[in-house]
Formats: sequence, C-alpha cells, structure tokens
Amino acid sequence: MLLGRSTLSAAPTTGPSVGANAMSVDVRQAGACTTVVVTGRVTVDSSPHLRPVLHEAIGAAPPAGVVIDFTAARYLDTSAIATLLEAATLASTLAVPLRLIGMRGDARVVAEATELDHIFLALGYEVQFT
Repeated sequence: MLLGRSTLSAAPTTGPSVGANAMSVDVRQAGACTTVVVTGRVTVDSSPHLRPVLHEAIGAAPPAGVVIDFTAARYLDTSAIATLLEAATLASTLAVPLRLIGMRGDARVVAEATELDHIFLALGYEVQFT
C-alpha cells in the first residue's frame, strides 16, 4: 500500500512554515484507486521530486488506477508538464488507468497552452479542468 507525504521546497525557508515556492505530495490509497495529491508550485526545482512518486504510484497501481489531483497546485511550469507526460506514457505502457483532475488557475493556463488535455486524451486518459 502506498501512503506517504513529502514536502519539498524550491527556496530556503525559515522556521516551521513552508515557503511560497514549496510543493508537497500526498499519496492516498482509497479502495481500488491510488490518489496522488499535489499541493503548491510544481516547477523545474520541484518536479524532479514529483517524478519518482508518480512512477511508484503507477508501478504499484491497483485495478482502478491512479488519479493525480492538482486541485491544490497553485502553479506549474513546463517541467511539470514534462513530468506529467512521462507519467502518462508510463501508465499507457503498463496499461494503468490514469486521470488528472483539478487543473485550475495558472496551472490550467499552462496545461491548456501546452495542450496537455489533448495529449492525455490521445493516450486514452482524461484531464479535468475546474
């Protein structure tokens, strides 16, 4: 069972608070589905930390597959898009159902500009914008 939490900071922080450039990832197992919840900013500094979490979740996916939840992600850049495309390619290779949900705000703008939804759809997956 995959369960975990990882908080990563792209910029140094002081004290117990997490900086404005931080990203955190929670992996939750609920029934027959794994959900990867991404919070904060996914950038060139933090996306390399998201990559192995997505690979592990997809590699150990239950029958219902993996949901990547970006509802709490404030921002993403093109390195995050590359990480998501790599995850989708891996899921396709392993025949794992995959959904990307919660794209909104600045994250949605970048996802739409790169036509992430079209690429996911071509692989047989869904991107849900909110």
